Amino acid sequence: MKTKLNLTSELGNIFIYVTIIFGVGILFFLTYSIIILAIPAIIICIGIEISFYIKFYRPFLKFKNVFFDDEFIYFDNQSIPLKSIIEIEKGKIIYIKEGEDLENELYYNSFYSTNFEILENFYYKTI
Repeated sequence: MKTKLNLTSELGNIFIYVTIIFGVGILFFLTYSIIILAIPAIIICIGIEISFYIKFYRPFLKFKNVFFDDEFIYFDNQSIPLKSIIEIEKGKIIYIKEGEDLENELYYNSFYSTNFEILENFYYKTI
């Protein structure tokens, strides 16, 4: 049996949780600022939340736990052969499912990922 390597890291998942907790704290501070009518604090909190949404929260919703070996990538009870992959980037894998012509994108948590180089080596050996 082949060993599956994890493309996502536990430290990256902790980063996601800490970012979400920080964002919730900002929302509480925003609520408090609205109650006491502190206009500069309201503007700053809204700006921070908008930037967090654009930079972090939107990609977090698309992340999947991804495992791989020397022939396949595994996620959500699916497996994709490395030969079906079009492009590998840090945080995103573009692939074509067998029998389809559409390109699909797979997003994974690349924060603190240590096995990306191993996946690239496996990928470049197959093409």
